[in-house]
Amino acid sequence: MDDDGGVKYAQSTHMLIAEEVGKYMGLNGESLSRFKLGSKLPDEEDSDWWPPGCPDRLCNHIYDPVVTFGRAPRSCNEKVESAINYARNGNYLDAYLDLGKASHYMTDVGNPYHANRKPLGK
Repeated sequence: MDDDGGVKYAQSTHMLIAEEVGKYMGLNGESLSRFKLGSKLPDEEDSDWWPPGCPDRLCNHIYDPVVTFGRAPRSCNEKVESAINYARNGNYLDAYLDLGKASHYMTDVGNPYHANRKPLGK
C-alpha cells in the first residue's frame, strides 16, 4: 500500500513471486535468473498502452472472465508453447525465460485491477 491507501505496484513484485516459485520448482543459478528476468519483461515488451482497439499493454495483461475481456490467458499460453519449443530444441535458458513471461500473465490476473473492468468498490 502507498501512503494514500492505494495499491502500489512494482515490477519487483513479479520477480519476487517468480523467485519463490522458481526455488520451489528446484531452479537455481542461471535457470532461476532467466525465469525471474522473464517475469518482469512483459511490462517492458508490451509498451503500447491505450489508443484504439485493445493494445498489447492493456489486453495482454488482463482478463475479466465475466465479460471475457482481455488476452492474459492467451498471452500466457503463447509463452508456454514457446518455452516448450525451446526446451524441445535443447535451449533451456530461453525456455525458462519464456516460462517466466508466462508467469507474469498468470500473476497479473490474480490482481483485482487486472481481472475486473469495473473499478473496485463500485
